[in-house]
Amino acid sequence: MEINLGNLVQLITIAVFVGGGINLIVIKPLGSAITALKETIIDLKNAIEKTEEARQDMDKRLVRVEESTKSAHHRIDGLEEGMKH
Repeated sequence: MEINLGNLVQLITIAVFVGGGINLIVIKPLGSAITALKETIIDLKNAIEKTEEARQDMDKRLVRVEESTKSAHHRIDGLEEGMKH
């Protein structure tokens, strides 16, 4: 098979159409899916950061509650001792 200028132009035209078809059918939807996934990951990261901040706040509050409970138990124990005597 001899390749002449006419055949070469036809092959290039076919390759361009196939490339364009692949771009429309595969690459553009894949790019959109990647963009949506990136946005979802950013949203998830933000939600995790907020959850971590809330957990740290709860840890601080729990420490205060434990300290208050210890103090209350100490006062109750003191009252019980005072009532025994």
